[in-house]
Amino acid sequence: MFNEKAYMKKYNELYKEKNKEKIKTQNKAYCHKHKNEIRIRCKNYRNTHHEQLNDYYQKPEIKKRKRINSIRFKKTERGRKIAINYSKKRHTKLRTIIDLFPKRLWDAKVKVCNGICPICKHKFVMRKGNIHKLTKDHTPPLSKVHFGYMYSIEQVTPMCVSCNSSKKDKFLEEI
Repeated sequence: MFNEKAYMKKYNELYKEKNKEKIKTQNKAYCHKHKNEIRIRCKNYRNTHHEQLNDYYQKPEIKKRKRINSIRFKKTERGRKIAINYSKKRHTKLRTIIDLFPKRLWDAKVKVCNGICPICKHKFVMRKGNIHKLTKDHTPPLSKVHFGYMYSIEQVTPMCVSCNSSKKDKFLEEI
């Protein structure tokens, strides 16, 4: 007995194998021609499936794969150049940012919070050379201010390194 489904499956596999380059160029041409439509479709999908995507990206194996891919990318020439550019931009901006408060005011603000991060509520021991220390969280974020911006003590909050880096360029209210 002739099985049409199995025959078509085998035929498609052979066709794809023989015409790999042709299919690749057709796909590239399609994507280039319909770039905006694809972008809109992807954006709509991300908006409607936001919670499912968040759940997916919180899985440990996915986090690990993203971290490995990020490390691999940074080892490529292009990845190194991009990382260096971002680092230079950030350090240049940090050098031009002005804190309008003395260190003693910052130390007093850290003492007031009793060494507890306001986000994760983790207690940090205040001693010199401690890796897990409270850092300055700037509001507005450093990436959203112009060069030479001046921060007052009210615009800076003590926050642990991991919370501060995971917050990225968001405001505290957005977390």
